Amino acid sequence: MDEREAAAKLPSPISVEIALSQKREDLRVPDRETLSVGPFTEHSRHFSIVEIREFSDLHHLGYVPKEISEQDAVDAVRADDAVYYRNLRDGAKAAACNCDEPHGEPRKIRRRDYQDHFWQLVQPLYREPVSFSDTAVVHAYGQVQSWLKRKARYYVGLSVLENIHIGKEATLRMTPSVSTVHANEVTIEGGGRFRFDGKKIHVKCNVLNAPNPFLEVAVHKYLSGFTNELAGG
Repeated sequence: MDEREAAAKLPSPISVEIALSQKREDLRVPDRETLSVGPFTEHSRHFSIVEIREFSDLHHLGYVPKEISEQDAVDAVRADDAVYYRNLRDGAKAAACNCDEPHGEPRKIRRRDYQDHFWQLVQPLYREPVSFSDTAVVHAYGQVQSWLKRKARYYVGLSVLENIHIGKEATLRMTPSVSTVHANEVTIEGGGRFRFDGKKIHVKCNVLNAPNPFLEVAVHKYLSGFTNELAGG
């Protein structure tokens, strides 16, 4: 299949509202079998290309908590940017002043280490303590940054299902085109795998049934890149 033919078979982009309102189907992976979801797969009907047109679309997709407004999110990101760049500048000055003195390897200053203002928006949404490096903070921040840095039309690959059931030692694979999965209930039996080939992953579900209790925490606070696979233990 050449690029022209492949492109012709891609679904046309639709709005987030339309994508989330479509009829949902169950997807069941039999024991010891593997199924793939994405364009050009047998289950391509479960894949949509959606266009993020408004900040509220980030809310609908679950990327950013609905309690965080666009203005508050932008203000927090800009405030954290200011702290980061100030520390970056001060660190460079300090290194220049002490260049003749023996010292260890300078600490690397990373933007993701400066999330205090954004963290203050997220923490009230959870009963348990949330650190600035928590997935709930980092993931939402990353989505806001993607929104702010968009240069043209902003598309994501979405799979919307009712219930997902992955049998024993079975694998459900989401191809690299799928970055977001919405489902009501996800069940992973022993030895089952829910695998994601993409880099930035977001899974939103109401119920997770799996032998590994850690996964309940992972899905509760967004599954976002710290693991690319949900395992059934």
